[in-house]
Amino acid sequence: MTVEYQLTKKKYYETFMQENENQPPVKVLGQAYYEEQQKEWYDLSLVRLAQGEVYFHNQDFESAIFKWENVNGEFKLWAKKNTADAHYELGLSTLAEELYLSIETDSKVLKAEIALKLFSLYTDHNNIERAYEVINELVASQPDYPNVTAIARRFYEEQEDFNSAVELAVDECIRTESLNWFAVLKTYVDKGYTANFIPNYFYQVMIAFYKVDQVYFKQLVSALWKQYKSQPPYLAWIKTINDIFLNIEVGLYDYWQEISTLYQETYTDLMESDHSVKELHEVIPNVLTNWLKITNKSRALFPSAAVLSWNEKFPSTIDTITIENAGRLIFEARNDIDGLEYHYKLCHGIIKWANENGLEVGHTFKWWVDFLLDAHTTHLLITGTNAAASSFVGSITEEKVPQNHETTFVFIHDEEESIQQIADQEIIPMETIDGAEQSPHQALVEVKKPFAFLDKHNCSCIITPSFTEQEACEQDAFKYAPLADGLLFVLDAKESLLDEERELLLEIKEHAPNTPVHFVINNMDSLYNQATIERITKEFEASIGADFPQAHVLAYTPHYVSSQHHGDLAQFIKANFYYDPNDVGVEERARRLLFFIQSMLKSLVEKRNQTENHLIESIKWNEDMLVRLNGFLHRVDDLEQEKASSIVSAYHGIKEDISKKLKK
Repeated sequence: MTVEYQLTKKKYYETFMQENENQPPVKVLGQAYYEEQQKEWYDLSLVRLAQGEVYFHNQDFESAIFKWENVNGEFKLWAKKNTADAHYELGLSTLAEELYLSIETDSKVLKAEIALKLFSLYTDHNNIERAYEVINELVASQPDYPNVTAIARRFYEEQEDFNSAVELAVDECIRTESLNWFAVLKTYVDKGYTANFIPNYFYQVMIAFYKVDQVYFKQLVSALWKQYKSQPPYLAWIKTINDIFLNIEVGLYDYWQEISTLYQETYTDLMESDHSVKELHEVIPNVLTNWLKITNKSRALFPSAAVLSWNEKFPSTIDTITIENAGRLIFEARNDIDGLEYHYKLCHGIIKWANENGLEVGHTFKWWVDFLLDAHTTHLLITGTNAAASSFVGSITEEKVPQNHETTFVFIHDEEESIQQIADQEIIPMETIDGAEQSPHQALVEVKKPFAFLDKHNCSCIITPSFTEQEACEQDAFKYAPLADGLLFVLDAKESLLDEERELLLEIKEHAPNTPVHFVINNMDSLYNQATIERITKEFEASIGADFPQAHVLAYTPHYVSSQHHGDLAQFIKANFYYDPNDVGVEERARRLLFFIQSMLKSLVEKRNQTENHLIESIKWNEDMLVRLNGFLHRVDDLEQEKASSIVSAYHGIKEDISKKLKK
């Protein structure tokens, strides 16, 4: 602890207490006074300074003044300042002000302390003009003195002098590069307090933001951009922000997506505005240069086209490097679709956000994200009547699927075998699929093995339970249909499509309109000749034609797994569920991911509501317990008073009895 700190807090007396911590300060200082006085050449100033501090802390201000008025030497000016403090505490503000103003010192700390005391004096007496003079001078001369800028900020805000508050925040951002001041300035921008300033005023502070924290930089740029939009200084703002981005380096293009969007909106606004061509010439070239500079190449088609269009109409207004980059990006754009990657990042961004905010995303969601991003596999959802669907899947996977299963299975080709149960809470390895029926609600079982058919035809199979009497939205096939590349409904040759099944399929079709629905008639074994098979197939097609006009029907015999039926199935899948990751198929997959994101957000909202409801119940319980505890405390107080009264009464009775006996 420095001496100056002790002086500012009036704790210099503690230097005398180092070896006498358990003794009263008055006694220790009295002893020190006596011992100093015994010396041949003595100086009592330091002891008097300390004694005055003790008196001051005990609100004996007159005694403190008496001691401090007799202090000489190096701390005389501090004693004088303390004397002014004591007069101020006694309500003698005029005398205190005169004393403060009479002190002339080279000590920065003492100057700052005097200024702060004067500032308090002036604000207490509503002398706002003098308070401004003192605090402005102190901020200008010693902004790093403890609490000075915080006090100034609070004062400006109380006076609703937001221009001064903004100027202070800008200066402190540049001087300290503190994130706290960055946040203050961002708040001022959001509240519109910066609207009166010209855009160029924020140039240096934006550079400071960029150097220290690019997240704050983007936030500030975005907030100022929105503030100046549609306002007279808009063009001036565009020139300012253009100058900044022309002189900084940008690396991760996705990082600047928000700013890229603002540049896009600005370009569109300017091209539709009433500004003259001369005015546009001053800003558009740099707008296009910076827009292209910060945009990911997968999203650069628009800015690239804008650059080339502008250059064609106004040659030589954009630099050669930007023109060459725009031409190259347009050439590469066809082969650089990033829809899946963009949605993947969005999914994981939501998951990260949810985890950071206490809304845990289950393992099932995470599993589906990775599953859907397999850009080279067609994901088939297979459902239908129990025996027929299980038999059909078994014939192409050579895996025995339990009939009447209530769990969704996902069969994926992989050279390494693994079976695991995927649930929201945990992922559990399994030895076989036989134990799948004990899976928790909404869990699925992932089966990875070397599946020859799936490998050859780049397929995976999502096998859901057969339809039940539950509502459509409760069926697994309904839930997963929007995520699949197609749905195959399998029924036995000896069965017909039930009305309930038809209704559920129609609801699925409405729920997932981009998921094609086709049918497989299974078990077309040797009992049927070719003519009969064709007749049954045509009759079935006719029966579903009104409801599913685009649907096709495959006649299938699982017993001949090595015959032409696998080839027919492969051809059927290729014709009706073909997925090309380099063509429009990627758009469909991106759409499915988008649907999945919506489902995930819905789930998070539900979890958030559950969390909030739980917190509300906890608060109610705590409030109830608080009421009860307060009641108990009041009862204890009443009992204490009652017992105390009884004891006092008994004591008086005993005392009277003793008195009477003594008199006898």
